[in-house]
Amino acid sequence: MALLVGAAVIGAAQSLLPGSGSGWERAFPAVLLVAALIAKLANRLQRFDEHWFDGRAVAETVKSATWRYVMGVRPYDGAGTQPETTLGEALRDALAARPALAAHLHRLPAGARQVVTERMRQVRRMPAEQRHDYYLTERVDNQEAWYAGKSQTNARSATVWFWVSLLFEGLALAAAIMVAVTGFTADLVGPLAAITAAATAWTQLGRHDELAKSYGLAAHELLVLHSRLELADSEEAFRQGVEETESAISREHTMWMAKRG
Repeated sequence: MALLVGAAVIGAAQSLLPGSGSGWERAFPAVLLVAALIAKLANRLQRFDEHWFDGRAVAETVKSATWRYVMGVRPYDGAGTQPETTLGEALRDALAARPALAAHLHRLPAGARQVVTERMRQVRRMPAEQRHDYYLTERVDNQEAWYAGKSQTNARSATVWFWVSLLFEGLALAAAIMVAVTGFTADLVGPLAAITAAATAWTQLGRHDELAKSYGLAAHELLVLHSRLELADSEEAFRQGVEETESAISREHTMWMAKRG
């Protein structure tokens, strides 16, 4: 979009000074259009957005499974090595659901293994009160702050890009009126309309309004669940709260994946 807008703006600027510039300078808008075409084809063929999406989907799934394991909630509440075996199966299933991602994991260090780390075992063995505080701080507070921050960021972005598109749409209208009234021949409507379209497209691509609301609701739900976890008066009640919290996070993640398609 930036390349297309750049080509339109430079083309309009050159129309104001038709006698200036050498041949290669006059061809600069064409160069930008070729670059935009190459970028579009590269993204379509390489599918960078899908690779990123697959990576985030697997990472979020693994994070939730890991927290369930270290907190000892279902299905990782058994004794012996069974919880670690179950976690290993969950990690394999997460990767198997996104087979295209496997080709991008070649940068793992030599000898890397998908195993339960010693730190995970240490947290799992912590005394109940210490383990509860660890979960509230490192998981619930962390996710609550993340969702709240993303909600505010998307709300600001939605407002900024709305006013940018409105501003340039007004300028395009003013330029069109100027052409109609004065007969001004310079092409200002084209680049201004291109900027307006790019700003609108960027807002739709980022879904800022939608994400601001959904992330805000997720942050509020985590705030409520945080209070419930603090009031848990037994290990069983806390584990149930952990399950509800992870389900809430997973539900938001599932909705995000469904909307992404």
